[in-house]
Amino acid sequence: MAQSQHQPVECHRCGHNWEVDLSKLGKPNKVIFKNETNLPKETFSLKCPNCHTLNMLDLPLKEK
Repeated sequence: MAQSQHQPVECHRCGHNWEVDLSKLGKPNKVIFKNETNLPKETFSLKCPNCHTLNMLDLPLKEK
């Protein structure tokens, strides 16, 4: 059975901290292959459970 990985997130509006299960994120909003660090990344939108503000979470692109 695969272990779930959790990523801590802090809301940029209210400062609420929570964790998201990376295995349940679904599809990213966008994938960036070229950026200032030259490392590909995925961007996900997450809604704060406290104030319902959308927060963006950038993660390194997983190789398949």
